[in-house]
Amino acid sequence: MSYFFCSFLCWQVYRRGHTFFVEPVTRQKLLWLALFAATLLLGVNKEAVYRLVLGEFAKRMENGFTSTLVHEVDFHKGLKAFFREVLEVYCAGEVALGCMEMCTAPSAAVSSPNVQADLLDVIEQLDRRFQVRIELACKHGQITQTTDAKTLSKLFQTVLHSAAIRARAGESKFVLQKFVDGAIVTLLGHN
Repeated sequence: MSYFFCSFLCWQVYRRGHTFFVEPVTRQKLLWLALFAATLLLGVNKEAVYRLVLGEFAKRMENGFTSTLVHEVDFHKGLKAFFREVLEVYCAGEVALGCMEMCTAPSAAVSSPNVQADLLDVIEQLDRRFQVRIELACKHGQITQTTDAKTLSKLFQTVLHSAAIRARAGESKFVLQKFVDGAIVTLLGHN
């Protein structure tokens, strides 16, 4: 069954105050609903679900990274655009879920070597993507040549992790955007 057919048939009902709203289920929500149903009703291995969702997360992060940081010549603008896009995902919906990598997979990694390996792979991929882009910014004089690109890439990923946890805890997108903007200025040393 195609996603388009499923999204036409599947609607999410939610309540805001005393009014009920109905909206079509997005592809991401449909994936979560299908995986949830599969684990409960069909006894699908929970580890397989985590690994599948982690793979989807990695694809989405790569697409976001490419559409913002890779295609934007100005490193600072690209970085801000990347974090804005990330916060759109982290804060989407009635209840902010944060991100799969930081808010869900770590607890599964404790009991599953496969999930742990997948999680480490996603983290290392993102570190490498940041590092390559930081080195390019150094080369073009957008940030100081003495920047430790490997450490800075990990620090930017730390900002991602913190924003994910804070979103899950209920901080508003406005507050998170101020935090991210401040972190960028702090880590890069200027506006």
